[in-house]
Amino acid sequence: MKTFPENIQFEFPWRPYQEEILKELESHLDDRHLHIVAAPGSGKTILGLEVMLRINTPTLILAPSIAIRNQWVERFTEHFLQMNKIPDWVSFDIKNPEFLTVSTYQGLHAAFTNQDEMTEDLIEEESDEVEDTKKKITSVAKKTLQKLQEKGIETIIIDEAHHLRNAWWKSLMHLKKNLEKKHIVALTATPPYDVEPGEWKNYQNLAGPIDAEISIPELVAAKNLCPHQDFVYLNTLSLAERKIVSDFRKQVKKYLKEFTQNNVFISLLENHPCVVEPEKHIESILKNPEYFSSILFYLHASSRKLPRGLLKVLGKSKRQILKFTAEWAEILLNNVLYHDDFLEEQYKEELKQIRKGLKDIGAIEKRNVFLIDTPQIKQLLKTSINKLNSIIKIVEFEHEKLQKDLRMVILTDYIRKEFLPKKEEKEKALSRIGVIPIFEKIRREYLDTRKIAVLSGSIVIIPKTAKEALILAAKEEHITQSHIKCKPFSFDKDFLEVKIVGESNKKKVHLITEIFGKGEIEILVGTKSLLGEGWDAPSINTLVLASFVGSFMLSNQMRGRAIRIDTNKKQKVSNIWHLASVEVNNSYAGHDFSMLKRRFKSFVGLSHHEEFIENGFDRMHISSSPYNELKIQKINYFTFLSAKNRKNIALRWQQVLENGEVKKIVQELETPKVNLPRNFIFGNTIFAIFWRASVLGLTVFSQFSEAVAEKPTIEMITMILGISLLVSLPGLLKALYLFVRNGPIAGNMRQVGLALLKTLYKMNVIKTDVNKLRVIAKKGAVGKMSCGLEGGTSYEKSVFLDCLEEVLSPIENPRYLLLRKSKWNIFLRKDFHVVPEIIGRNKKNVKFFSLMWGKHVGQNSFMYTRSIRGRRLLLEARQKALSQSFKKESKRVNTWK
Repeated sequence: MKTFPENIQFEFPWRPYQEEILKELESHLDDRHLHIVAAPGSGKTILGLEVMLRINTPTLILAPSIAIRNQWVERFTEHFLQMNKIPDWVSFDIKNPEFLTVSTYQGLHAAFTNQDEMTEDLIEEESDEVEDTKKKITSVAKKTLQKLQEKGIETIIIDEAHHLRNAWWKSLMHLKKNLEKKHIVALTATPPYDVEPGEWKNYQNLAGPIDAEISIPELVAAKNLCPHQDFVYLNTLSLAERKIVSDFRKQVKKYLKEFTQNNVFISLLENHPCVVEPEKHIESILKNPEYFSSILFYLHASSRKLPRGLLKVLGKSKRQILKFTAEWAEILLNNVLYHDDFLEEQYKEELKQIRKGLKDIGAIEKRNVFLIDTPQIKQLLKTSINKLNSIIKIVEFEHEKLQKDLRMVILTDYIRKEFLPKKEEKEKALSRIGVIPIFEKIRREYLDTRKIAVLSGSIVIIPKTAKEALILAAKEEHITQSHIKCKPFSFDKDFLEVKIVGESNKKKVHLITEIFGKGEIEILVGTKSLLGEGWDAPSINTLVLASFVGSFMLSNQMRGRAIRIDTNKKQKVSNIWHLASVEVNNSYAGHDFSMLKRRFKSFVGLSHHEEFIENGFDRMHISSSPYNELKIQKINYFTFLSAKNRKNIALRWQQVLENGEVKKIVQELETPKVNLPRNFIFGNTIFAIFWRASVLGLTVFSQFSEAVAEKPTIEMITMILGISLLVSLPGLLKALYLFVRNGPIAGNMRQVGLALLKTLYKMNVIKTDVNKLRVIAKKGAVGKMSCGLEGGTSYEKSVFLDCLEEVLSPIENPRYLLLRKSKWNIFLRKDFHVVPEIIGRNKKNVKFFSLMWGKHVGQNSFMYTRSIRGRRLLLEARQKALSQSFKKESKRVNTWK
């Protein structure tokens, strides 16, 4: 079998956005990669299956979980083959592949490392804190690869590949590297825009640049998803939790005060070779300039004389010395204790004492120094018991508004069976958050409804009143009553523990979902791993994310459960609740709040108070930290006020969607003004033209004045002034035109964009006629600028933004740098910009980029950084970036236009 059987086709018409992608499939696959971003509910799986059929080669599909893996096969057999039986040319076992093999990433890793794949129930109990297996890829991988090659696997479909554990990621990259003649089809709902540049680069090396995107607003506009709104409910820590955090903060403060007076440590640093003779250790300093900056800040805090040599090498003056904070102390101590070979060799005893002092205050764990958030504090914030109180408040609010129409799902991470009361046992105090503690909190304290249920891999609880509906739903699935065991709880006769025996157990999620949709259950509490992926319950109208695992994929998948349309309730509007614990009276607010803000980079939604749709946390309009009890109460009060009017949410979605000009999500790069080469555009371009015109006019005036110096008359002077002005006028008008046309800020970003666009077009990376493309730059709020490409394909826009981001981001280790020198300042000034990697691969392209930069931005030269001179220039560039106190990075913004 070398191709799929003939006449396999999707049974329904294509949605417009799916059809658009399929029309451009051939051009998307030019580089043998197809990368699609598709929001939950867009038919991502169906689209992937159609692409698979059109490529028409033996295929391997990799999914993030067993539930999703099964969903791929179910969708294929049901909607393409129109049959219930799985053909014998479809395999779930990657060790024994067939023409179509469907596996999980864990299954791939297990095959490569000779392990057994975990069951779904075991995966359910896992958390993101569990370490990846340390087993390496073994010789068994060769056998698996050989079998895949023998089957002729040429298409690999990867579903949500970028959120994998490191070990699984390594197995995936090993597969891609060693499998010949491959097409990579990457599908995701949550591209990792929020990650570090290196991680984004690795992901793109696997998946290729984004070719097409199907956004949530497009799906809401097409009525494939319902209007919805995100809400954040804040809670403070309990008194006991607050004391733990407060005590640690006090200990760190005390420690740092004593630490800056530690003469032994001061001497140890002052005698460090990189401090004594920095010129001889430029490479070491280049590799870790933050570390050596932290040494300077520490010595300054210790009232010591700053070493001039190190100041010079780092490009700092005394006024640029920053305060020695806990953040800088973390950088210093982590490097001193664990990453500095010289100190480890020369000062073992001294370092041992430093470690002891840190261990005494609980600031060391697994060879890492923590002075801001220890793992214990992070966990404490994420799992704060006060989140249970937050859930009760949300339950009370939503049930009061929706009554019997409430369909609330609460998703969390752990089951915590130990908190379930047993026979003749008093109710346990709820000291941890999890499925059972949440169920118990609602059961004990909220008596307005008893229609609460639990659904997890190991325990199912339903209201007694739902028993008949469950048996009826089971009958429709051909499950006899004998397979359903219902046992009343001794502590509360209103609830039953349900066990579904035999093969029928696989259908328990479907059965509970059925009676939930019919209203026999109003509040369903479950584990995020069981319900978060591949679970379809369109009746959900309220989702509470009590999960604290920091996975963007899971967050978006869970969020996607609530925004599906409900054909039985066409006016459905969903509320999605996010919980966050915050530290009071701390400008940082804490790790939990920080993680929530990061998650929102992946969420596109309606602004709370303005008429726009955008990603990011700013659209929530929550006042900034520090917080106190009163401020938090006020924020939560106004949150409830916004959440009560669901009709208004639907109306605002409709208005914003209709007001869009292009009716699509437009991706732009947002950057602070300070990242732009503003001074050089004025200095080297506009100011230069103005100055040359002025000098020319003055020269003409001077020469004519000398000729008539003996007998000047008013008429002659007027005539000379007129001639001088006439000579200089073209230059003056050109300078004025450039100033008016480009503007002082937006024009600068546009000019950089033009240099990039013309270079990428010359390289044939951007293939759309350049005359049909426009670089759009505009001024944003709070001193920010945004820039994007109008016209062209999604792929071209993505490449353009990738390159622009590289140019404007902090300098790491590029192959080429652009160097610009100011000729109009009293002091010589240099500015550096990265030549994007895709351009830097070829020197001819770098030359052309430099030429375009000279035309649109200003005079420059370029330098190859892999030479000795280039390394020194790279060091200088990184010094300059560091001396600007770590300028803020540019970020991508998705906005409905």
